Amino acid sequence: MPKQITQDHLDVPESQVIDELTKLICVCFPDMPQASATALAASEAMIDLRAISSAYHHALHSPHFNTDFVLVVFYYLVQQTLAQLIDRIAGNPAYQQAISASGLDWRGAE
Repeated sequence: MPKQITQDHLDVPESQVIDELTKLICVCFPDMPQASATALAASEAMIDLRAISSAYHHALHSPHFNTDFVLVVFYYLVQQTLAQLIDRIAGNPAYQQAISASGLDWRGAE
């Protein structure tokens, strides 16, 4: 039987996740004041990204991540996610505009 994932399994301090997301927000939106970026990172709108960031942090620092099986499957998961994001961006001009304004190149990720 597989081991259950518990809250302890994903034990990354919320403050650390918020700090990391704040930095990412400031990179993507350099004109945004730091206080606004921090408030956004801690907001309900970012709850899913905080969970993903916490899970990524835990996975990348896990001793299990040193195995080829885990690394390969994680890499494939990230590739699938990127493909889904590219499809979503390609279908929405507002997303394309926002990403271009942030200085990111979504087409280069293809």
